[in-house]
Amino acid sequence: MDQESLRLLIRPKIQDGRLPHDGIKRVWSSPSDGETCDACDTVLSKDQLVMEGVTLDLGRRPLQLHVRCFQVWDHERRAISHVTEPTISSGFSFKDRATLIAQNDLSSVAREALEFQGGELTSHFEATLTKQVAEELLAKCTELGLWVGAMALRAELMRLK
Repeated sequence: MDQESLRLLIRPKIQDGRLPHDGIKRVWSSPSDGETCDACDTVLSKDQLVMEGVTLDLGRRPLQLHVRCFQVWDHERRAISHVTEPTISSGFSFKDRATLIAQNDLSSVAREALEFQGGELTSHFEATLTKQVAEELLAKCTELGLWVGAMALRAELMRLK
């Protein structure tokens, strides 16, 4: 299948949730054992490598893709996220991030987005978040008096309108 056909097949699957739009926590490749590619729905032959990855959505089984499908999926999910998802800019401190992660009533999606980003103790961090997660974090920052994080989130959400 040519590159454009793959792109046209993969992009709608990202948009409707059949393929994840988030990044992958861990990825590996191995010889195929006849798996079906999640992107193009064809069976990988025994002489091909299968790319497998654990996504940020812990309820989802590992993703299994042809190497080429993996590359197209990764490119397309990044292209889509730059168009549709707000980005928290610098000014969100590690301390504020740790405070948010410690909240028991934070959704698992928001917690995973914060935990996945890493960062040094003295660093600021930047994360790509869905609008829903950004709104949840804005409410939590406001509730906890984390004003710098709240202002950064509010600015990013306003930019979307």
